[in-house]
Amino acid sequence: MKNFKNIILQLPEYYILIVVFLTDFTPPFNFNLISVGLGVIVFLQIIFQNRMTGMFIATLFLLINLYMPFALMWEFRNITSANSGSMYFLLTGFSIILLNLLFSSLMIYKYIKQEEKATDTSGIKDPFQNSNVPDDSGKAISTLETELYHNNRVY
Repeated sequence: MKNFKNIILQLPEYYILIVVFLTDFTPPFNFNLISVGLGVIVFLQIIFQNRMTGMFIATLFLLINLYMPFALMWEFRNITSANSGSMYFLLTGFSIILLNLLFSSLMIYKYIKQEEKATDTSGIKDPFQNSNVPDDSGKAISTLETELYHNNRVY
């Protein structure tokens, strides 16, 4: 289950990389330097997994996709006749926008969880947590007392 969760949390970066390269794809395959630069940034994010860059990319992708329904409706408004082609245009556009919003939200969730893990590794235990741990003599002592005992031990 944990492996499946890791795979799901890796998908947004790959999806954004595919979206960046597909937006630049035209049949003679011309290169757009902005798309190539964005692709390199996302590729480096996949390799290095920087929290701040990941949150920036995810938030930017989310904000762009919050704007897209307005652009889609504006284009739909310019269509003079409402036929099956225009409905297909609307359905496909909203499906892509929802998929983009899902992946950007998943990416934000991933980096928020990663940030919580990073700040939670301080090593400070809850002093009120009373999980009884037996010491060398066999009597049960609290986790706080065990931590104090091991921290004050001279090696």
